Amino acid sequence: MKIMHVLQSPFFSGAENVACQIIEMFRDSEYEMAYCSPDGPIREAVEKRGIRFIPLAAINVRNLRKAIRCYKPDIIHAHDRKASICAAIACGLPVVSHIHVNNPHVGRFDAKSWIYSLFGYRFKHIFWVSKSAFVDFPYMRESMRKKSTVLYNVIDIEKLKRRAAEDEQSYSFDAVMVGRLNDQKDPIRALRVIKKVISMNDSARFGIVGAGPLENQVAEELKKEEYKSRVRYLGYMDNPLKVLRDAKALLMTSRFEGTPMTVLEAMALGVPVVSTPVDGILDLIRDGENGYLSNDDDVLAEKLNELIKNSELREKLSAQSGRTAEKLMDIWAYKEKLAAVYSGCR
Repeated sequence: MKIMHVLQSPFFSGAENVACQIIEMFRDSEYEMAYCSPDGPIREAVEKRGIRFIPLAAINVRNLRKAIRCYKPDIIHAHDRKASICAAIACGLPVVSHIHVNNPHVGRFDAKSWIYSLFGYRFKHIFWVSKSAFVDFPYMRESMRKKSTVLYNVIDIEKLKRRAAEDEQSYSFDAVMVGRLNDQKDPIRALRVIKKVISMNDSARFGIVGAGPLENQVAEELKKEEYKSRVRYLGYMDNPLKVLRDAKALLMTSRFEGTPMTVLEAMALGVPVVSTPVDGILDLIRDGENGYLSNDDDVLAEKLNELIKNSELREKLSAQSGRTAEKLMDIWAYKEKLAAVYSGCR
């Protein structure tokens, strides 16, 4: 069976990472898979993994129909709302929809979610990345509920560590932010937290990895005197794992999430996480045990600085992060859930 994974972004981030991981875990199986999305930096990331890439000029029904005629898949695995809606309209094939983030518009009208619910009848199955994403969806129909599964993201820890080792450089950041530079991840808030840490610790050094619509704003902010020589912007990196592994902590200031791959990667590498308490992160981080959670910038800065300065505390949280990751990362159970849905599409 041929399965085409459809995504809406030309950049490599969380959902894109998940799609590549799914394709890699089914590489030696009865399923042949390809990755389809708008062309851009994502092409290099996908092709480096030996995955067939089917480029789109843009994500829309017309372009997707062309890609379907070219690849002739048996199943479409569409990631997030826009790709799922386009897939539902573009073809009569079974569509597996995969929602990677919680809907930030809960409690008010959101056109895209409402349209998504209208096409719910067309989806063979719906995967939700976290319980909150499933429960909080504002236009849930009973027909959608019956064919829904919460599927938490997982990491192949050994493969992750091997990939981190591919980067032979050494990095000396005390803490890093890794992710798309967009409104969801709120990098400007991360810089505010970093500024507070700098005011408390005159030797702290920070790294920011990622690209996105706010990168110019981030670059402008970093020109300010208080950040010079203290914060380094590395831009987009296909493999930021060594940067993450060498850091003392990961800073996350997301407004909303699913089950973020960056947090899973940090835990698997034994890097404590300091984060806002949103959605799937609440299922991963236990405040004071394997990281810290707070909506208060002052608290985030204090905890981040404490981790940077206190090696004994850092080692304690690092060890617990690794243990938590080992318990959560059941690759085989994750693969079996996907295979069962794909098999049901025959």
